[in-house]
Amino acid sequence: MQHSSAQSHVEPLFASIDFGSQSIRSYLYDLQGNMVYRSHIDMDITGSSTYQWQSDPAQLAEVVASMTDDLLSQTIEGALQKHQISAVSLTCLRNSFVYLDKNNKPLLPVLYWYQGRRAEQLPKLPWYWRAAFAVVGQTSTIKKLQRQAAVNWVAEHHPQAQSNTKHLCQLSGYLQASLTGNYRDSWANMIAHLPFNFKHRRWLWPLAWQWSALNLKPNWLPELCDPGTELGLYSTQIHGKEADVSVIAGAADKTCELLGAGVIDADTLFVSLGTAITINCLVSKFKGPKRFYPAYPSFSKNYYLAEEMLDFGCRVLREFVAWKREHMIDDVEVNEDTLSEAHLEEWICHHLLDAESGIQLSAQISDICSQLTIVETFDLSACCVADIFNWQQDEPSVNHRDPESMEQIAKEYLLLLHWLAIQIQDAKGRIERRHNREFKRILVSGGGQQSNLLLKLIADMCQLPVQKANQVHTGGRGAAIITAVAKGHYTDFESAVSAMCTAGKVIEPNTL
Repeated sequence: MQHSSAQSHVEPLFASIDFGSQSIRSYLYDLQGNMVYRSHIDMDITGSSTYQWQSDPAQLAEVVASMTDDLLSQTIEGALQKHQISAVSLTCLRNSFVYLDKNNKPLLPVLYWYQGRRAEQLPKLPWYWRAAFAVVGQTSTIKKLQRQAAVNWVAEHHPQAQSNTKHLCQLSGYLQASLTGNYRDSWANMIAHLPFNFKHRRWLWPLAWQWSALNLKPNWLPELCDPGTELGLYSTQIHGKEADVSVIAGAADKTCELLGAGVIDADTLFVSLGTAITINCLVSKFKGPKRFYPAYPSFSKNYYLAEEMLDFGCRVLREFVAWKREHMIDDVEVNEDTLSEAHLEEWICHHLLDAESGIQLSAQISDICSQLTIVETFDLSACCVADIFNWQQDEPSVNHRDPESMEQIAKEYLLLLHWLAIQIQDAKGRIERRHNREFKRILVSGGGQQSNLLLKLIADMCQLPVQKANQVHTGGRGAAIITAVAKGHYTDFESAVSAMCTAGKVIEPNTL
């Protein structure tokens, strides 16, 4: 950063902005990875929200600029005047798009991946590609990809916007360009339904089948660069003083979360317990989580990410509690002001579980919830969270919309935790078999790491120690690490992670 009162021999800070599904968070980190400042703005892209600005690209750009100004002000007139911001980096939700016209004006609201749009009118592939996919039995997979691609949905539902498009940006690229005016983006952000070569980290060659499968033009897409590349300067005024800061290309949300949690080795499985749960590991060879699925780019050309995603993740816990709080409470022990995930876990530990029995937690849950099951498949976008439970007929309340006791609510919540842990255990097993490795520990971050019951279940069922990151949201630190390496404060990511990431609490498994 440069400003009129800049002094020599000041300590560097690394600014980062983490755009998540529940909030936008800004941070300042020092060379040791200590968070010396943070702020956040609440939002919620996962459902009906009062935050109307969250889908307006122009308003989001104003929010990011305002947060950057706030970070700069801390070192100009705030409590951190002995420090200087080296650069700012963004990490954002992936597979979320902004369409711009020739004047760089947004044509549509932000298309977030979580909104689940599905195209029906799919581009027709040339006959030879259709024949090739039929031979290998992947026709349905290709059609699924086409239906999920936001660009195909836009072509079907907003043809006028499609015809007026000049730039198609990932959310990361748009917000970076709003600061610098430069439409470039990191290949580490290109985890999306785009014609992207995941192995070689570049746009695909012109004859690749993806160009026929997706409704977009090559000249809409940004120039790609390495993570850590300087994209330009953001210039502003802070209380009448000129200020500017270098903007550094970052990486996608889950990549930065993994890096910020301290994963830099092949022996660690990283689980992001967020709105959607992702299970990741670093791999040196390009090999996806299953056949015909790619590995993703990471923060470095030395690694790829092998990832599995559980679509609903910890969202299902939040929606369960919200539903019960609003509709189902009929118990003297609780009211709508006190029912929360933390309250439920405390009640479960005091009334349902026996910590002194020596019996594994999963075995206790199987006994406690013996009259309760979760339906095999469900779609939370099309049903109420209460609809996913099946009570046996001899249970006092078989209608999930009747008033329930605290015990029934607690049992359902406990079974949800168990269900999530089973999915994580299954994903771990698939990744280990696919990549012929055995993990030695599990590292977790995200809001779900605050659930001690969930972490204990994961540890017991995976038979591995589960370690918390020492910060709930680690994406901001991951972006700061990318900046620290790019600016030459560390020679490589290994040394940066060693210096800037510290271990959190470890939950040991009960042996079988």
